[in-house]
Amino acid sequence: MVLPVPTTMADNESPAVTNPYLWTPDTDFTALDELSEEEIEEQAELLREAVREHDRRYYNKDDPIIADRTYDKLFSRLQDIEETYGLEVQDSPTQRVGGEPVDEFETVEHVAPMLSIEQSGEETDVRGFNSRVSREVSQDPVEYVCEPKFDGISLALYYEDGVLDKAVTRGDGEEGDDVTQNAKTVQSIPLRLEGDVPEFLVVRGELFMPRDAFQAYNRTRIENDEDPFANPRNATAGTIRQQDPEIVADRPLDYYTFSVLESSSPWESRVEEHEAFREIGLPVSDLLEPATGIDEAIQYRDELLESRDDLNVEIDGTVIKVNGRAARETMGKTSNAPRWAFAYKFPPRSGETTLRGVGLQVGRTGRVTPVALLDPVDVGGVTVSRASLHNPEQIAEIGVDTGDKVRVERAGDVIPQVSEVTDAATDSHYTFPDTCPVCDSHIERDGPMARCTGGLTCPTQNRRSIEHYTSRKGLDIDGFGEKTVQQLLDDGLVTDIADLYELTVSDVQAMEGFGEQSGEKLVAALDATREPELDDFITALGIREVGPTVARSLAREFQTFNALRTASGSDLQSVTDIGPVTVDRILDFFDSSGNTDVLERLLTHVTPQEVEETGGTEFEDMTIVFTGSLPNFTRGDATELIEREGGRVTSSVSSATDILVVGENPGKRKRETAEENDVETRTGEAFEGVLNELA
Repeated sequence: MVLPVPTTMADNESPAVTNPYLWTPDTDFTALDELSEEEIEEQAELLREAVREHDRRYYNKDDPIIADRTYDKLFSRLQDIEETYGLEVQDSPTQRVGGEPVDEFETVEHVAPMLSIEQSGEETDVRGFNSRVSREVSQDPVEYVCEPKFDGISLALYYEDGVLDKAVTRGDGEEGDDVTQNAKTVQSIPLRLEGDVPEFLVVRGELFMPRDAFQAYNRTRIENDEDPFANPRNATAGTIRQQDPEIVADRPLDYYTFSVLESSSPWESRVEEHEAFREIGLPVSDLLEPATGIDEAIQYRDELLESRDDLNVEIDGTVIKVNGRAARETMGKTSNAPRWAFAYKFPPRSGETTLRGVGLQVGRTGRVTPVALLDPVDVGGVTVSRASLHNPEQIAEIGVDTGDKVRVERAGDVIPQVSEVTDAATDSHYTFPDTCPVCDSHIERDGPMARCTGGLTCPTQNRRSIEHYTSRKGLDIDGFGEKTVQQLLDDGLVTDIADLYELTVSDVQAMEGFGEQSGEKLVAALDATREPELDDFITALGIREVGPTVARSLAREFQTFNALRTASGSDLQSVTDIGPVTVDRILDFFDSSGNTDVLERLLTHVTPQEVEETGGTEFEDMTIVFTGSLPNFTRGDATELIEREGGRVTSSVSSATDILVVGENPGKRKRETAEENDVETRTGEAFEGVLNELA
């Protein structure tokens, strides 16, 4: 995409107007070995100057003058020159690219305290602040300046002779973490200032993640099956303290400057300071306004509150500051806050907010769940920035689309969900895609649900299947968890379940966090599952609708895995407790070519045990329900014996129940339902007597 080019540009708008790499740069560069040393150095300096100017226009002024691909060629040429001839300099634009990870951040004492600010959401408190200011500076009305209170992370930038020396987080206000290498990756933070710059300058500003970038980044995380960030502030805080600058460089952070901590040439007012920031290349908000008297300041706050949802940055109030530096010095500060500034807070958003986008989350069985990406809103005392949209049918039913104002509720006071549209931005609703966001496989409708048809060829389903296979619900392989599975996939050691059994001790011990002993334990744990019980193996495969109970029924009926995988629909339908939906799920699983390929390889490593004919008829065709616990049998052991003897265990009592076993600490409802339906009741002690004879 070619970006717009202005027809004219004032001579004083850029320090590099005559630079050949500004307007229509020729990127057909002469080979480096054909240039003299002097020509190479000159070209490097021109490229640095040009790239800085393009960065300033793109990130700070939103006024790019070259195409993205042209910028990339200029940047690559500069990188080649610096790396080939050792011409890297501290303030070069190439230094934004992430450096080496750090083990820990150095603690730095601030040149001046980074104070907090007095704040309130009550107008009476704001007017009380004004009365104090007016009295102490002998001004009425007081000359104020108003600006948004950004909801991000405070960051101090230190410049010496116009070059960024370090970036330090607020910390406890007296000292913070040196995050210079991370800050250099933030495109809007200038590595070198322009024009008439103080010899020494320390500014304070807000590091934040723009709303649109936050929603896009969260959508990507959701579609990659990663946990999304709760809100832009958390995303920013978690990012700037990453120990690997390359991770920071990959995340869309921005920065606004709003005050001076220390300067060799301070400005006389906040308004003058703001304009100076803009002129020397520091990024600033366009929303700063002077206000004569507290009424104008309150009006500014009220108008900003009305427009907050239209801004691309999270704000939670207005900061009202005395404009003049002399008046500020007269008022001074307390140990915690300047006495010349006050934050007039906004009330929290409650219940209603704006839907900014929809992320699609793919589950282990292929279910594609839509997630609403919201402007943060307070729901029952909890800040919510994402909520369930359930399924495509629910989206169509409530008619929700991006940009709509929606009401958010917490289902059961736990799970946030979009309940209705309160102000529609369009006449349509969000259209569910036809393909999976992870693997591009076709998405099919399954009643009200949507499912990816990729099976184990879908990276997310595949990873979830490995997690399930190794989990307690699967084969319970010691040493595995989400982190270990992700490491194995990231390191290219496994691509599916079958690869697990090809791991060697040397493979595992080479992974971060593992050694020879832990590697031996993991491989030994895998080897111990090469001959699993048939029902455990069936459960571990993660077939939809097939849990432990259904798996036991299948194992008893077919006795071998090969008999199960080749069973027809009518064969499966004849199994007790299995209905037509489950039959279809089993047939679909074994008919999937992606699943078949993995199974064939898996069965070269794993031999599920055959089920022997050992069952009796003690509980033949009987349905049994438990309430309370048995002292000497776990629920699972009791269930296994009952099923072996031809019975089935269910969780609720009905007229079809044959026996209710009442153990220790029983529930009241099941006993009442059993009495209403004339169901036989046995004590846990008596029933254990029967089980002991069968065990």
